[in-house]
Amino acid sequence: IQGINRSTLQITVADTGHGIPKADLKRVFEPFFSTRQGHAGTGLGLSVTYGLVSEMGGDITVASQVGQGTRFTITLPLRPPGGPST
Repeated sequence: IQGINRSTLQITVADTGHGIPKADLKRVFEPFFSTRQGHAGTGLGLSVTYGLVSEMGGDITVASQVGQGTRFTITLPLRPPGGPST
């Protein structure tokens, strides 16, 4: 967890796994999208996460390289949109 400034917070989650192919990166936040064949799951996790982060006024990005891993970065406001500005 890393603070960007006094108004936002940045959280980065990274792994050293298989990575996500470049062609799939633009689709990872789509509902029901999954690259996992034969595994349990609905492909909703990242879509739901994207929706929640957006609803809180934040942003989530992904960077990945096949064979090197993936990094998700979430940036959230410390105060929710429309909240008090004190």
